Amino acid sequence: ERAVKALRSGGAIDEEDPWSAGAAIDLGVPALIPDDYVPDVTLRLTLYKRISSAASPADLRELKVEMIDRFALLPERADQLFTLAGLRQRCEHIGIRQIKAGAGSARIEFKPKADVDPAALIAFIQSNPRKHRFDGATTIVAQWDQESPAGRLAAVIALLDQLHPASAEATA
Repeated sequence: ERAVKALRSGGAIDEEDPWSAGAAIDLGVPALIPDDYVPDVTLRLTLYKRISSAASPADLRELKVEMIDRFALLPERADQLFTLAGLRQRCEHIGIRQIKAGAGSARIEFKPKADVDPAALIAFIQSNPRKHRFDGATTIVAQWDQESPAGRLAAVIALLDQLHPASAEATA
């Protein structure tokens, strides 16, 4: 789908980049549509497809409102699914290849042509050099104590706010 969109808009396809399919995000956050919220398996799969292929934050908001209207307020895990989908859009906007976060740390790997100010990265590292560091040319590591999945999600969003504040506005 991304290749077709790129060709239709006159853009180029980077066949060398295996990560062009989008950002990989692993925060250990339970994100799903519970079967007691949407009992029909086919409908749940359709909703997953629509969430994952939403082109913009506005599309995600529209789908979220549609689900609330149709099925009632979202359960926490379904709400987290939308938060992760928005985070993935934001990562793609910035040029983040992968985020992996656990209770003790987070690793953010950037694509070679990421839209991140090097000065912001350096300022982030220097803000707490005992807990933040570079790991190679395209990866930063942040040490933290985030046991809860919701805490990790909030901490990753705050980290992206610090590294690329404009992306919060662009994807809001």
